[in-house]
Amino acid sequence: PDAVRVRCNTETYDAVDAVKDGLRATGFFSDVEVKDAKTSPKGGIDFRMTLKLEKNVRSRGEKP
Repeated sequence: PDAVRVRCNTETYDAVDAVKDGLRATGFFSDVEVKDAKTSPKGGIDFRMTLKLEKNVRSRGEKP
């Protein structure tokens, strides 16, 4: 697979952006996309993310 999709919940919309920016900064993903961010009836913000995997990152234990 070339992407990972996850469902998330956090406290605020600012925290959604912080999660997205933090994942982008790792270098493991070529794109981090947030979808459907909305207030949860149970509290916080529910959202989905699509994390497109960076093609040039080696797997753990893979030799150069």
